[in-house]
Amino acid sequence: AEQDNGHPLPAYAELIIDILDENNQAPYFQFQSYQGYISESSPSKDPLVTVTLDDFSTIFAITPTGINRYLRLLKPVDREKQMTYTFMMMASDGIQESTWVTVNILVIDANDNTPTFGEVSDTLTALDADEGLNGLVTYEILAGAQGDFIINNRTGQITIAPGIALSVGHYDLTVKAADNAPEIQRRSSITTVYIEVLPPNNQSPPRFPLFTYDLEVSEAMRIGAILLNLQATDRENDPITYQILSGDIQQVFNLSKTIGLLLLGKPLDRETTDQYRLIVTASDGNPGG
Repeated sequence: AEQDNGHPLPAYAELIIDILDENNQAPYFQFQSYQGYISESSPSKDPLVTVTLDDFSTIFAITPTGINRYLRLLKPVDREKQMTYTFMMMASDGIQESTWVTVNILVIDANDNTPTFGEVSDTLTALDADEGLNGLVTYEILAGAQGDFIINNRTGQITIAPGIALSVGHYDLTVKAADNAPEIQRRSSITTVYIEVLPPNNQSPPRFPLFTYDLEVSEAMRIGAILLNLQATDRENDPITYQILSGDIQQVFNLSKTIGLLLLGKPLDRETTDQYRLIVTASDGNPGG
């Protein structure tokens, strides 16, 4: 051409080529199994699920973005109800799926249980469902001992202090059971122990359940009918003898000497006598009893 005088000039243009990815790589996990730990006192997070869980999907979730994903807790867990969680996990990019991997979650104890006293005897027992120091119970008498009683801080056994001679009467001990968690997290319970010091047998007669008994009896009651069971108790389980001491001059009533049954011995007549006041004794045969 005339413009180039027979010498062609080159022309240049920038060409951008985008190489599109072909989804030919499936997601994969770095390990075949994962071990995790979670405290039972950990707060729960909002549910965010981007991978598939075959179980416990209402308890755990995965963060939605990033190269590193994190398993999160959706709701509180309780070690005393379930100590471990094991489930399978799979990742998907919407087209291809990874192989399944195993996830093991171990729940670490938090001091969320208070020691609880059981039945009270000479040895107190308090149970704490936590583990380690959180579940190790220590006992202490807070009040009422007045130097007369001591308690084993590990076993909870209450004994008389050395050199002490107890007087007859009642003692009320206030006892605390506490776990051994750090002081700011420590939990405790308090109970009252009632101790009755009884006199020697020659000063401890049999006892009736009640001091006074009130009966209403029809005058038509048949002879031989049982009116009352006056069963006393004796601390040493000695045989007890029963006797009507006064109030039955006409011998209207019969009292079994060995078992304490009060029976009607003669017919009743309200117009003649409308009330009887009987004094009954129970004896174990010992002096003063």
